[in-house]
Amino acid sequence: MIRVAILLGFFVFLYKLVYTNEIILYIHPRFTGFIESACALFFLMLLRQCWKFKKTKELRESHSCFHDKILNYLPFILTLLVAFLLPNADLNANMVNNRGLNSNLTNKSSSEEYRNELQQATFVKITDSNFLGVLRELTYHPEENTGKSIELKGFAYKSNDELPGSTSLVRYVVGCCAADAYPYGIICETEEPDSLTEGAWYEVQGTLQTRQVNGRNIPVIHVTWVAAIDRPACPYIFPN
Repeated sequence: MIRVAILLGFFVFLYKLVYTNEIILYIHPRFTGFIESACALFFLMLLRQCWKFKKTKELRESHSCFHDKILNYLPFILTLLVAFLLPNADLNANMVNNRGLNSNLTNKSSSEEYRNELQQATFVKITDSNFLGVLRELTYHPEENTGKSIELKGFAYKSNDELPGSTSLVRYVVGCCAADAYPYGIICETEEPDSLTEGAWYEVQGTLQTRQVNGRNIPVIHVTWVAAIDRPACPYIFPN
């Protein structure tokens, strides 16, 4: 009976994550097929265990043996309790400082495709599909894009790393799972520095400018329009 309950618990938990699409809070969408397969496997194991439970020998186990089994399966029971009792939550502004804003942004994947696209554009619209490529180009070639109009969505993060007291619009980029997620973003300068609440989501439009920090130029957005938005259903950026 304990095995049946444990298998049922794991099946229900995985099925809920897949059905509600909350699985993307933990892993890249390209790996959801493995979770769906695991869910199907748990269901088959559950059916097999239910069939075994009907056997007479299974039903005649002693009461003391039942307590022994509880102890043997305690790690699985505790795992399920944690899984069901703790709410699913995405990475937020509170964790940016621990992971380092733009700390993993390198120029090694800079592509001519994005550079050529930006050179020809007067308006830069950053979307989920081009976020990482465009941000890389803006970071490593800020002077080439100064004066261009830009639109960006993200959550506000108040940083003291590059420009003290500045606020950046940030997104987490997930390569495999939430454990390897890194925050990337651009500093946004507004007329009222406290107008952006940390952790809240915004859509901004403005003009690209540069500021010199530690001997190098970094891109900043001089915000001309800002609107508060709801957190998107998929808060992360998933590179191909």
